[in-house]
Amino acid sequence: MRTLTAWLTGVALAMLSANAVAAQESAADLAAKALRECEAGRALADRDARKARFDEGQKLAERAVALDDTSADAHFSLFCNIGELMRIDGESLRSVFALRRMMAELDRTLELDPNHVDAMASKGTLLIRLPRLLGGDAQKGEAMLREVIRLDPSAFNSRLTLARAPIRTSTG
Repeated sequence: MRTLTAWLTGVALAMLSANAVAAQESAADLAAKALRECEAGRALADRDARKARFDEGQKLAERAVALDDTSADAHFSLFCNIGELMRIDGESLRSVFALRRMMAELDRTLELDPNHVDAMASKGTLLIRLPRLLGGDAQKGEAMLREVIRLDPSAFNSRLTLARAPIRTSTG
């Protein structure tokens, strides 16, 4: 009888453990969901619906980063949602403070995966568009976007950003 009880207890514990593992999402799963929230929010027109998607995406991405701080995709999905939350209401003092965190997530993504094409494209675009006072560097941004196009010839947005960038002349 004792052996049967021990065996049943072992089976029950194994089943509980397997269910717990299945229920716990991985950092990769959370990062993918967070990025889907960011993309879904971009497709919406209603401000509150967009904000809800980006807020949820940020929560998922923060959980992903907490599970695995070495996941470039987790950091990139956090960057995406923070950036979109900043853009909802336009520039404000609050968004200037959020810019630091957003850039830190983007830099961490590239630190972990220097060839993360989406992060490179985002960083290049930001470097072109931001004023120097906020960390902009148009020449560095253009070089980064050219590298994105080299790695991914179908990078349409990077091509478009380069085409719209002011023509720079070098002074000798």
